[in-house]
Amino acid sequence: MIPFDNCTLKNDEINQPNRLKCSNPTPNTIPWLLPMEWIEPGKSTILGGNKFVFYAIHTTGLIIILISITASLSVMLNVYQNFNRKKKSDFSDRFPLYISICDLLWGVSNLLGDHVVLMIYQVFPSKGIATLLAVNLFFFFGYQQLMNAGLTLSTYLKVVKHVTLQFGYLEWRLHTAVFLILISQIGMYCYLEAFGNGGFWFLIDLKTGWGIFFGAAVCATCTAHATLTLVAYRAIQNVISDHKRLFGTYVEPLPPKYSDDENKFPNSVRINSYIHQTTYSTATNCLTTFIYISICLYFPLAFIVWAGWTFAYFGYIEPFCALGVIISANSGGWVNAWGYFHNRKLKERRKTLVRNTLRPNNSSSSNV
Repeated sequence: MIPFDNCTLKNDEINQPNRLKCSNPTPNTIPWLLPMEWIEPGKSTILGGNKFVFYAIHTTGLIIILISITASLSVMLNVYQNFNRKKKSDFSDRFPLYISICDLLWGVSNLLGDHVVLMIYQVFPSKGIATLLAVNLFFFFGYQQLMNAGLTLSTYLKVVKHVTLQFGYLEWRLHTAVFLILISQIGMYCYLEAFGNGGFWFLIDLKTGWGIFFGAAVCATCTAHATLTLVAYRAIQNVISDHKRLFGTYVEPLPPKYSDDENKFPNSVRINSYIHQTTYSTATNCLTTFIYISICLYFPLAFIVWAGWTFAYFGYIEPFCALGVIISANSGGWVNAWGYFHNRKLKERRKTLVRNTLRPNNSSSSNV
């Protein structure tokens, strides 16, 4: 037996560095914080030998990810059933499918590429393998975020600025733009060797200068995404609320052949005004749902990643920040599913109101 920096090696294990598992390579002056220097290829993923923190964080991640994967699959199934009932579909119909697919792929990649690998092997892999796993996570998480940003930008320009973006058949231009942005970033950060082991996941090697820069860029992007999403949805909501008040008190312009006597207005005109009012009210509620989603998902994520980056800048991992990042980053699937099914209920309620409004008017017209 040969002692080696608080570790014990057998004589025949000296030339097998991957079997070296140090629970505490260097003294830790702050017991709760985990030094970044413990993250090295071949060393134990149970940082500091703290099994409670290790299993608590990874088990929580597994549970949240499985819930999000199940929720994403339910959305995909529901959207597919709706497609079969419709003859046509637009971007608003297809977008939930895109997001659910992104959430599903992100969840699977994070499940297998992070938590399962670290829990089963319990040894940090080499720099090359860590980089591949980090690129995998970065691509799917980035795709999810950029698709959300594309929806926000498109809706904002259409409703507030009256500019319609043409994404092409099945939004191929949007997918191409997202893919090229991600590939260019992956190429740059791979060249700078900024990807690597992050302690409880694979994404950023915060022990390097470029890794610190990469982490700051990720934090700034999350903050900008959260802020701009909220501002855009607020502006959209204000416009639609104005339309709601307008159609609630004003009947749309009539053709010249109709007089100003309300009794001479055809039923279809009054019905159309009511349908407009109900539609805008429903759209407002749906947008409010997504505002709540952006507040509950993106802002906590931005705050927590900044806190985690601050600790990492000084060379430590803070377990509560790590747990918060894992929960917030992996909750997109079930949160988006909640928003989708909530909006589905609102739309069904609107259809019921319109149907009940049309039925008595149609019957009265037939009696005349």
